[in-house]
Amino acid sequence: MKKKNTTMEYSKAFTILGIVLVLFIGIGFIFISNVKKDFHEQEKHLPGSAITVYMNDLKAQNYDAIYENSLLVEPHYNSKEAYVKKIASIYDGVNLDALEYETTDNSDGSVLVKLFDQKHFLTTLKLIKVDDTWLATTLFDQSQTKYYIEASEGVSLEVNGIPLKLDALVAQDVVASNFVAMNNEALAPRVDRYELLNLLEAPTVTVVGSDASSYGTLTDVTNGTIYVGKVVNDADLAKTMVDYAETCASFTANDTGLNSVLGISVSSSDWVKRIRTLQTQWFTKHSIAEFSNQRAFNLIQQSEDTVIGYTSFDFYAANSEVSRTWNAGYQMSIVKENGKWKIGAMGVCSGLNPENEYAIVE
Repeated sequence: MKKKNTTMEYSKAFTILGIVLVLFIGIGFIFISNVKKDFHEQEKHLPGSAITVYMNDLKAQNYDAIYENSLLVEPHYNSKEAYVKKIASIYDGVNLDALEYETTDNSDGSVLVKLFDQKHFLTTLKLIKVDDTWLATTLFDQSQTKYYIEASEGVSLEVNGIPLKLDALVAQDVVASNFVAMNNEALAPRVDRYELLNLLEAPTVTVVGSDASSYGTLTDVTNGTIYVGKVVNDADLAKTMVDYAETCASFTANDTGLNSVLGISVSSSDWVKRIRTLQTQWFTKHSIAEFSNQRAFNLIQQSEDTVIGYTSFDFYAANSEVSRTWNAGYQMSIVKENGKWKIGAMGVCSGLNPENEYAIVE
């Protein structure tokens, strides 16, 4: 009987020991899990974690996250499509696991990380802490094209769907760029001017607000400035611009005199100064002169008495020996002076004519 009791006591002891071991193992597992979880939470507070997350996003082509984080780290106005295309081109064919790093701490708390691919400089990352978490983004070449936007005061704008911030405002209540050469501020529209830096492509600019649908944009063919204004749907005004374009072309072809152009132009403008000295003797004498496919389009009202728009036309001239057709286009800024529309500025651009292979508009 004693032996049996002893066996039972040993059995109980091993059972208790087993239970204790299981408890310790369980407690240890819970402890380790908590440590791992805590370490993961702490890692987010370290700059290096941003690189790890960023590289993982690149490998997984998680471009949505990369783009959204870029707007926080280094705010910009690039579209997602243009941004992703640029990112993909930078890291195309690169072994992300073999990159080498060189870091620099900045006084503002950010960190710059130069990336090297097989000892060759690849690009630079910028790391900043946002809401207690480190984020990274790729910095692009700062020499990318800049763009300007001009709009009336109080007009709210978006660039590629991103709200335009006041820090992009570089000039307020100034003469619109396309009317500066008119040399008459009393007649010129006043606008606010915004500068967009480091864009990867021409931006899409839209107006936001209850009357947004009434606005449109026009890109200056001479300097790339994007003008914002009310869309003009006025058949009479469009015909006036077509008539003015024909008059200017006819003068160039020696089919009408200088006074016909001066009569439809603002006398103080640089345009008039140029037209006065324009040499037209080179144009071959002809017996036939015909216009076709005339149109005025994309008319934008910059103020109550000013409009900018495109015109295009085909001009055919011939004599008994030769003939030729010119596919021409003008950008025309007109202003109402003493109740009559007049040309304040002109820009010649054959790319406005859809007949040309290099046409810039449809």
